[in-house]
Amino acid sequence: MKKLMVISDIHGSIGQLKKAIDIFDKGGYTSLVILGDLYYHGPRNPLPEKYSPKECYELLNQYKDKIYCVKGNCDSEVDQMVSEFKLNDSLSLSFNDITIYCDHGHKYGPDNPPKGLYNVYLFGHYHVIHHRLHKGMYLLSPGSISLPKDDNYAYLSICENGEVKFNDINTNELIFELNILH
Repeated sequence: MKKLMVISDIHGSIGQLKKAIDIFDKGGYTSLVILGDLYYHGPRNPLPEKYSPKECYELLNQYKDKIYCVKGNCDSEVDQMVSEFKLNDSLSLSFNDITIYCDHGHKYGPDNPPKGLYNVYLFGHYHVIHHRLHKGMYLLSPGSISLPKDDNYAYLSICENGEVKFNDINTNELIFELNILH
């Protein structure tokens, strides 16, 4: 079964990224969707624990053929230069019967979702978990794996049968689940 792992707002934390990659490897995921803010912590954020942008891009480059990534507001041209995968402004993905639109969330967002025939809108930027049905589209955000504002160091997974789970990146415990096809 195909499974997507979705993370956001790494902000250069190699410790948290290694936890995510370990879960990705052990969880049988087929693709890793990254919703921006990969390496730099940004001027409004504190330095995340185990801050090492260089180690982050070196690790992510090992998974370049499995990564779908959008550019965040803290990502720059130099980040694209060191990344062996593309940092897109936005992405549209088809996943069985699920159509997904992805961006970082600083242009659109939960209060201004993109227009289109999508089942799911995935975004980051706000550093909080978000799950809501809006006009037939699920608005989903995993929050941040390194600098959450809601105390949930989380990722989410999407299975081809429509099952969506939000899990804690540190303990892998389930936080919330839903099915987007029912």
